[in-house]
Amino acid sequence: MTKLARFLFGVEDALTITTRTKKGQSWYMAADICRLVGIANHSIAVHGPRKDSFELEKAEWCKTSEFTGTTKRQILMVNDSGMRKLIMQGTTNRAREVQARAQQGQV
Repeated sequence: MTKLARFLFGVEDALTITTRTKKGQSWYMAADICRLVGIANHSIAVHGPRKDSFELEKAEWCKTSEFTGTTKRQILMVNDSGMRKLIMQGTTNRAREVQARAQQGQV
């Protein structure tokens, strides 16, 4: 788990975020981030058009295949800036806490 995820979500919640390293860069499972900030549909949060500055660009997300025991499934991953944008889309109290932490830490 990266320092950024631990800083934003705390160690215990950060441990529930699936993380992969790709070419030296951390990538986070979009569904895990969305679950933690109260976003019901991670695919819409990543791909959906938005009128604010929190719309993810193509370079901020990717799909990867993961073997889950018996089958392979596609997983939507986001990088650091994509994770920040997903956090800023959240409207729950938990999302506001993480947003405030992000703003205080200048991350």
